[in-house]
Amino acid sequence: MVGQLLDTPKARTHIDVYFMRMKELGKSLNVSSHMQFMLQDVIVLCDRKWVSRNTVAVPMMIAAVHELLMLQATKEKAAAEKESFNHQISMSCGGFRRGDNWNQEHSPDGWAVAGGSSVP
Repeated sequence: MVGQLLDTPKARTHIDVYFMRMKELGKSLNVSSHMQFMLQDVIVLCDRKWVSRNTVAVPMMIAAVHELLMLQATKEKAAAEKESFNHQISMSCGGFRRGDNWNQEHSPDGWAVAGGSSVP
């Protein structure tokens, strides 16, 4: 796509000016509805980092499929490890919620007693 080739950090200020103008034109009543939709499509493409919404999936070589599966497995493993780590951290930092501390003894007035012995 041409937009992807032109949309570089060096040209970003110019691209921003062009797209502001295209947004204005897209809302103008002086522009035909066909042109408005064409402008809107280009604006959406830019917002989606120049990835078309209807890209056609091409056949993949078996090696590429295996590589994709390995990447997905690695991401899932990393996510599981992160979740496990976060769970361990939350439990070590007082992960019990209020009322979940079953081992504490309570005095007759309902207050939890530190040290495990109840006050008479």
